[in-house]
Amino acid sequence: MEYTTEVADHVTGEISEASLGEWMTITEYGQKRGVGPRKVRNVLSNLGILRDEIEDCTPRGAAFNERKTFTRRRLTPKAVRQGLGKRLFSINRRPFDVLSPKGQEWIEQRWDDAVRTIDVETVSRPSMLAAKRALEAFTAGRRHGLSPEGKVLWLLHHFKDLQQVDISRITGASERMVSHYVKRNRLSKLGQFGDQGL
Repeated sequence: MEYTTEVADHVTGEISEASLGEWMTITEYGQKRGVGPRKVRNVLSNLGILRDEIEDCTPRGAAFNERKTFTRRRLTPKAVRQGLGKRLFSINRRPFDVLSPKGQEWIEQRWDDAVRTIDVETVSRPSMLAAKRALEAFTAGRRHGLSPEGKVLWLLHHFKDLQQVDISRITGASERMVSHYVKRNRLSKLGQFGDQGL
């Protein structure tokens, strides 16, 4: 989407529009590169221009135990200061990030190296490569896609020696979300089996 700004002519006082170039959301940039939303965010996190942020979506007046939070990958303040992108808000006050033409050019120059780094980290250990191939084979045989949490839990169940950082690299889920899924899985098991020893 092309962004514009209003510019005032100091001599005549007339206001005209000046183009700021073609800005795009992170998901749109991923589509341009031929990758999905998760992959593009994984690469941009590897480049250091995205970071995990916890967003509080709790309705007003809700009790403390009814809090709703989401972890999203957002542009870092440094990336915004450097002019690589902006944080905007939709009509319903939902935040979203857009990449500037300068930011897109900056990413273009580093994209291939970041993808190679992620791939090398994934295949540098035989156990990670085996886990990645097994997960791909499992998901290919399913009629419906597997959610990020489903992929994490599948790897936890079938490859117990994998570290959380390895699971993050294989699935593309952030390390914080992997940790969240692991903790939730442990708590559900405790709730399921916790009272059997009494």
